[in-house]
Amino acid sequence: MGILTDSKAVRGLARLSALVAMAFSFTAVSFAQDNDKDPEKIEPVEERITVTGTRIKRTDAETAAPIDVVTREEIEKSGATSIDRILQELPSVTGGALNTNISNGNDDRSTITIRGLDSSNTLVLLNGRRLVNHGRASASVDLNTIPLQAVERIEVLKDGGSAIYGSDAVAGVVNIITRDHVDGFETPLYYGQTSRGDLETQNYSVLFGTSTDRARIMVSANYYEKTGIFSRDRSISNDADTSQTFGIDLGYFNRSSATPTGYFNVPGLGVMTLDPALGDGSDASHFRAFDNTVDRYNFREETPATLPQERSNIFMTGSYDWKDNISFFAEAWYMKIKTDNGLAPNPLFTAFNGFGPITVSADNQYNPFGVDIPDVRRRMIETGLRSAEREGDNYRVVGGVEGSFGTDWSWDAYFLWHEDTRRNFQAGALIGPRVELALGPADQCLASPGCVQLNLFGGPGSITEEMLDYVSTTGLFTGRSNMKQLAFNIAGTLAFLPAGGLGFAAGVEYREEFGEDNPDSLVSLGETIGFTNFERTFGDRDLKEAYAELYVPIANSVPGAQLLEMTFAGRYSDYSDFGDNFAPKFGFKYKPIEQVALRATYSETFKAPTLNQLFSGNSQGFPTLVDPLAPAGETRTQFLTVEGSNPDLSPESSEVTTVGLVVEPVENLSFTIDRFVIDQEDVVKANAQYILDENANSGAFAERVIRDADGFLQLLISTPINVGRVEVSGWDFNINYRMPDVLDGLSVTLNGTYMDKWDEQATPDTAFIERAGTFDGNDGPGSVPDYKINMLWSLNSGKLNVSGGMNYISTYEEVEPFSGNIREIDSWLTVDVQAGYAINPDFRISVGIDNILDEEPPFSAQAFNDNFDGSTHNLYGTFFYTQITNRF
Repeated sequence: MGILTDSKAVRGLARLSALVAMAFSFTAVSFAQDNDKDPEKIEPVEERITVTGTRIKRTDAETAAPIDVVTREEIEKSGATSIDRILQELPSVTGGALNTNISNGNDDRSTITIRGLDSSNTLVLLNGRRLVNHGRASASVDLNTIPLQAVERIEVLKDGGSAIYGSDAVAGVVNIITRDHVDGFETPLYYGQTSRGDLETQNYSVLFGTSTDRARIMVSANYYEKTGIFSRDRSISNDADTSQTFGIDLGYFNRSSATPTGYFNVPGLGVMTLDPALGDGSDASHFRAFDNTVDRYNFREETPATLPQERSNIFMTGSYDWKDNISFFAEAWYMKIKTDNGLAPNPLFTAFNGFGPITVSADNQYNPFGVDIPDVRRRMIETGLRSAEREGDNYRVVGGVEGSFGTDWSWDAYFLWHEDTRRNFQAGALIGPRVELALGPADQCLASPGCVQLNLFGGPGSITEEMLDYVSTTGLFTGRSNMKQLAFNIAGTLAFLPAGGLGFAAGVEYREEFGEDNPDSLVSLGETIGFTNFERTFGDRDLKEAYAELYVPIANSVPGAQLLEMTFAGRYSDYSDFGDNFAPKFGFKYKPIEQVALRATYSETFKAPTLNQLFSGNSQGFPTLVDPLAPAGETRTQFLTVEGSNPDLSPESSEVTTVGLVVEPVENLSFTIDRFVIDQEDVVKANAQYILDENANSGAFAERVIRDADGFLQLLISTPINVGRVEVSGWDFNINYRMPDVLDGLSVTLNGTYMDKWDEQATPDTAFIERAGTFDGNDGPGSVPDYKINMLWSLNSGKLNVSGGMNYISTYEEVEPFSGNIREIDSWLTVDVQAGYAINPDFRISVGIDNILDEEPPFSAQAFNDNFDGSTHNLYGTFFYTQITNRF
């Protein structure tokens, strides 16, 4: 579907206008009912606040929509030093989010995936305003760019928010609220490391704030550094041969056939490898048959399991009261991020690589077999690790004016500019045309200036510096994402009905988005081996939006209804690249008695196609796949794919419903339970495993599945289309109990999510795949455990505070690669504790232990990294930390 019809645009605007008309109709009714009242006798309006999920200020923080709130106090007691760690532990967060626990396949991002939906389905805001996406043409915000030391609280709306905030708010909204007032100086200091002496983490901050009668300013600076953990330093991840440690026979699934001594599929002899005990590879007698059980390469000896990272930032916020009812405000930050990563030395596959098939010539001076060899695999350990040094700069400026008039009307207008730039320096790859020439006939190489024949047969050390200088390369990759936004909002009370004020909010927004990803010149030509070859991505768009929201109090403190209210909202969006869309939302809250509340919402959300999905150039990938038609002798588990863009994509549309119950039977005790249902259609899919499976089952996608004459998969073409459907449902529950009479106060909070359905349909003609309670890291959403629960407790006694947490993830199932057996991934329970002592009101010291029981993550046979799912678990083990906060 391309540009939407004008008739749909008219209908969308008409529906938005209807909301406004409804507001004024209620106003008319109100004036008709209350026209005999003296305006001077109207009681003053109570103080109102804004809650995530609505633009209307309210006296009650509890709305019809379910919201999780993480306070500043809870952040400090968690011992967390980054926002991704806090969000990852929320029960509503499941699926395949990226974080620094994932080294291979992560370009230094941390993302969030509420309800297991892709990270582009969760909208991340700062103070209610949008953030730019990661600079490498990404579809989601990098949580690492947000300075945690400046955060006051995090509000997570577990409901569709497109009507209020626009596209991407399908699974929910994460609104990060910054601190707006610090008096004097504050110097939080943090240091921690694991019980094994790695993952050293330092976090140092300085905050300064001051104010006058009219002006307020806060400035914070922060430096953060975290070292890594190597795969070899944990028992679960130190060996890719899982059959030895975990008793699960995956054959050669996790180890590599590209070894330092080589894999040579010699016509007439079979697969051979060099035996150093027999010689130096200069003669065929120095080789023996390749043994899959002992000869394959354990790349885990060289790989980092977590990403070392260094971050520094400065953040400023301020305001100035120009008049009693008009103020100027500003917000700015700069953050620099550095990440060092490394993969095992480059595996050269001559038959299967991003450049194209290469044959080792019979006339190559180092070929001892005297025949052409089309399939040679050699681990190029002489190049060292495929290192990746990544740098990023993130700039954000917000400036605006806000004011008020009348009894409680407020307005604001602002301009926002936000940019994220990234630079990746990568070493250890090979230049395809030069490798082809260096492995070809000796006379052709000698006739080419600078060519040096390449020796793949002599084992470790046989590739000389001269050879490496000719065939190896270092690449530079740059990317940039930019966003500009102008917005105007107004909110207030239209009229005073018998049950309360008729709340109204409306606004208009204009936004420009730009993204580019620029490869190295060799990469853009598809001529490297060891890098992911891709073409340049370049795209931009602008959009115009308008929204309206209405709060209608129907009953208040009458028999049978302590409270009855409804909310209505709608947003019209007009995109320059795919058309327009209208997203409505309705909410309902009813309290038959003071202790019980029923709440419900219904919304129609949408997710605009990302710039990457619309404008990216072709790119290569090497995902882990299972080829149902693999010929005998296939030993690869990663296959070359080519993905790209589709300018004709339409938005993904969803219906999101929540129904909940809130019970407060006695003071300081509350229970909540909420049912959530998400039905998402037109899901954009670029599913390589699905294409392979359907091709094997029915012969479909024959033009996308390219095989050689022997049936080995050479290339799989996967481009995005609107075909998928996802149906998700489950329950959120919460228990909150506070006992103020126990010492100076004891509080216990338990949050949990039960996922009873996560079904995915690849195309309208295929059956749904049930994924609740499963892990699928290839073509699925990642991990979707049935239960995810956390509990927090805190006890105060004078100057001493003791607190702790428990995080539980239930068992779930996975399919073993190749065997097809169903196995269970164990449950995981970690316990954290912290003790803090306030020497005086301005000086506090805390010590904490995370995962005090030293629980290692549960083994996964399907996990791509380190034998466990890094999106859900971590392999830190016990982690000790100390933090000191001094205010003066």
